[in-house]
Amino acid sequence: MQESRDFRIAKNLDIFFSLFRELNAFYVDEIDPDKVIKSGIDNMLNTLDPYTVYYPESKADEFAFLTTGKYGGIGSLIRGGGEYVVISEVYKGFPSDIAGIKAGDILKS
Repeated sequence: MQESRDFRIAKNLDIFFSLFRELNAFYVDEIDPDKVIKSGIDNMLNTLDPYTVYYPESKADEFAFLTTGKYGGIGSLIRGGGEYVVISEVYKGFPSDIAGIKAGDILKS
């Protein structure tokens, strides 16, 4: 029974991937892969119940703050830049803003 279910899951994922690949290659307009995949995920979850939602990793801090009221970071969006970490956005009122950190600041490790 489990083998049959696993086969159906694998088959459907293969169909989804094949369809996405064909759309990406041959659709008349350029598609935004992130938007299309997010829409697919959101619509899949909508078939379950109104409470099951997907939060991407990029929104993990925001989700933690919303669900616990506690923030575990410095209050800024960062990105890697080779040897350095670069501040790309500072959240108003959070520790990095209070400390005077600005977008574009570089942090050495």
